[in-house]
Amino acid sequence: MHPYKAFCFDVFGTVVDWRSSVAEQANHWLRRHQIHDIDAYAFAEAWRAQYQPAMEACRAGRRPFTRLDDLHRENLEKVLADFNVSTASNGNIAIMVGLAKHGNLPWDAILGAEVTRAYKPLPEAYTRMAGFLGLERHEICMVAAQPWDFVAHDFIDLAHQAGC
Repeated sequence: MHPYKAFCFDVFGTVVDWRSSVAEQANHWLRRHQIHDIDAYAFAEAWRAQYQPAMEACRAGRRPFTRLDDLHRENLEKVLADFNVSTASNGNIAIMVGLAKHGNLPWDAILGAEVTRAYKPLPEAYTRMAGFLGLERHEICMVAAQPWDFVAHDFIDLAHQAGC
């Protein structure tokens, strides 16, 4: 029997394939608007490349905590301009609720960065999450595909010990 009371899943990039989903939807939109000179996957990659730098500005205190939806929107506007396309948002708790419903994901709770007011891998993203769940850090198994999700915290040691 494992000592965990909660398994906390990273969503974008672990539970769902953000890039392919965005590329697929971008491709439909581009074709519908008869834009044929833009590679939808390159567009999705360019948008995703803005993700970490945008959160790092918040983590480093260069700007106040900003909801991921707003960061995604700012990043999208930048990438749209880079690709010479005008129009178009993305998500956090509201989006994850929609993803859970669409994918029939049986989650008990959905906590996003706007709850913890911190982006991974800041320690507060993990400790506050545990606090909201009424648990200690050692009672949580963090599940993520990217090792960077764990680098600032002892969750990586706990995850290795548990085989997570």
